[in-house]
Amino acid sequence: MDPRPYTMAAVSLGILAVAILGLHVISPVVDRQGRLGLRRFIDSAQLEYVTAVAISAMVGSLIMSEIVGFIPCRLCWIQRGFMYPAAGFLLLETLYVNIRKRPTGAIFGDKFRRIPIGAVAAVALAVPGLGFSIYHRYIQSQDGPTGFCDATAPCTTKYFNYFGLVSIPVLAGVGFVSIIYFGTRTIRAFNAANH
Repeated sequence: MDPRPYTMAAVSLGILAVAILGLHVISPVVDRQGRLGLRRFIDSAQLEYVTAVAISAMVGSLIMSEIVGFIPCRLCWIQRGFMYPAAGFLLLETLYVNIRKRPTGAIFGDKFRRIPIGAVAAVALAVPGLGFSIYHRYIQSQDGPTGFCDATAPCTTKYFNYFGLVSIPVLAGVGFVSIIYFGTRTIRAFNAANH
């Protein structure tokens, strides 16, 4: 099976995530008066966006291993161990927030809801996940043997390496950075609205 369509789709989604993150970060400089509405547009759906990024990372990693046949190394499994629950927590948070907006009223008791627990848990998982992504990319850049991974699935294997930089740990890192940035912004927005 030719992995190029799958890897190009994953890289394209990663580039899109970086572009949205970059637009959000530089929009106060580029759009000082808010005429373009970039920041307002992204802010209105930041929880949904970061949930889509996390779920895309999860589904992408499953496609790479189960359909394309890439064998995950130990560091890949560790990063999955941080990304998969983060995606689940963000999905639950997104469903909770969007159900709560329904005109029929809240399904869950809002009296006890003080923080966006799903976003907090996802950010807490993304921070060490990003550290493992950075370490994994560092190991790949060394191209030497490591004592951490085994011979059947070495951590130095680059199944793809677009532009001399974008590999699987870089895509995972983009997902973790997006979760940290937009998850933190979601927590701040929630706190500002409820206090």
